[in-house]
Amino acid sequence: EGFNAHWYLAPQNVARATQRVRDELIKAEPSARETFRTNATQYLNEIDAVDKKLIACANDVPEDDRNVMAGHNDFAYLAEAFGFVVAAQISGSGESEPSASELQDAVDKARDADVRALIASAGEVSRLDEQVASKLDVPLLQLYADNLTTGDDASTLLDAIAYDVDRI
Repeated sequence: EGFNAHWYLAPQNVARATQRVRDELIKAEPSARETFRTNATQYLNEIDAVDKKLIACANDVPEDDRNVMAGHNDFAYLAEAFGFVVAAQISGSGESEPSASELQDAVDKARDADVRALIASAGEVSRLDEQVASKLDVPLLQLYADNLTTGDDASTLLDAIAYDVDRI
């Protein structure tokens, strides 16, 4: 359903990107092959450990409680990677606001799916997100999609993914 640049919120996608970067670096600088392999292996092991931990965490959530609504399409890859379902979206992208009928359709879909939360990008939460969460009587979770922090929550990509899954 169109381009979604948030592929990096799924650890297995990050692992594939790591392998690709490793291979391209080796082509560009063959003399540093072992360093690139060692560093990539270390990061791939870290990705795998985080992924397994988060899958176990997500599996603790009953299937009936896995439906969420999203502000827009930031979290499709994250949701799919951990077995959550984005049952409705307020808008198709962060670039536009929905029409009144589109918004009502999204709220109806969210109600029908019995969503448990509305998820939105930290720093991009709108008044509309707050109103919809209130109308549905669900928490509004601010997750990391496009930014990291300098604190403990999300100073690396893997920390951000872990934070997001933990919040959901």
